[in-house]
Amino acid sequence: MGGQQSVPVITVQEDLLAGEAAPDSSKLDRDGAPPQPSAAQPAVTAAPPPPVEASAGAAAGTSAPVAPEVHPAVPQTASQEVAALVASSDSQDGMMKELREYRLTKQVLGEGAFAKVRLATSVSTGHQVAVKIIKRKKLDARAETLLQREVKHHEKLRHENIVRLHTWIKGPTKYYLVMEYCSGGDLLQFVNRQAALPDDLARRLFLDLMSGIAFCHALGVYHRDLKLENLMLSCAELDKMKVKIADFGLSDLKDPYTPSLTLCGSPLYAAPELMTEGAAVEGYKAEKSDIWSCGVILYALLASALPFDADDINALVRLIQARATAFPQDLPHRAPTALRADPRHRCAARHPEHAGAA
Repeated sequence: MGGQQSVPVITVQEDLLAGEAAPDSSKLDRDGAPPQPSAAQPAVTAAPPPPVEASAGAAAGTSAPVAPEVHPAVPQTASQEVAALVASSDSQDGMMKELREYRLTKQVLGEGAFAKVRLATSVSTGHQVAVKIIKRKKLDARAETLLQREVKHHEKLRHENIVRLHTWIKGPTKYYLVMEYCSGGDLLQFVNRQAALPDDLARRLFLDLMSGIAFCHALGVYHRDLKLENLMLSCAELDKMKVKIADFGLSDLKDPYTPSLTLCGSPLYAAPELMTEGAAVEGYKAEKSDIWSCGVILYALLASALPFDADDINALVRLIQARATAFPQDLPHRAPTALRADPRHRCAARHPEHAGAA
């Protein structure tokens, strides 16, 4: 296991779909751009994959949700935004009263083209939250729709393995999303820092993931964009950390008998039926595509590499279609059950022990 290559970069999925070279699997750089294809690269022969939808969280440059509607006056002084926002909105109640509990700090947890995530502290209890601030003028109508859908789905979910959305505010110029603060960062960063995860830790983190996904699926919520960077860690202590699922921007809410129609997600984690032209004409089972993504994540936790990696998107598609990967000999024998090419034969997320962990 220790001899496996590190997990590839997984932050430029739209570029991959546009035909760019796949990331260098020897590096794990969240902000690094993938290498450009060389002139000697063979001509593209595989059918191109379906377009992959970008989540509102991705459009904002960070992963996080949004929610119901309030219209406060939004000041521009960053260090006092929340306090001034509440003071200038005496007529607001409910969520505004909740927000009064929090004071923004200067610490920036993440930043993108359209959004910034900042640490905030409760005035009364001292506990910390993450506040995502999104500039509305940077969002088009579609991005706003995705944000609203994300909140609609995320606010239904209250589970120890799902990042909690405490409250949200829609202002004239910005969105404010008050979320659970996960001090351990995301799972991609964590795997980057570790030469190899002990099997018992990998198993525990994977069971956390399956517990959260089983809860989502039981409520008819399907994530559709599961990947290492959308899984947060509650803390940095190995014996206490828990996986918490984040970013429901591409999620779907429906009964289990109705197929999903939108082909979306990240290519390195996408199931074969999403990457094969004509395979999902009448839709696909989103719960089964979620399980495939969970299988990719389990493989990464145990092998310190992603199971499918190639120099370009077309080669990647061919690998996924053929499920052409070499499973490490010490990988638990049940782990590949989530990565069966036929979605009908994949395990379900009814209970963590049913998800292929050994």
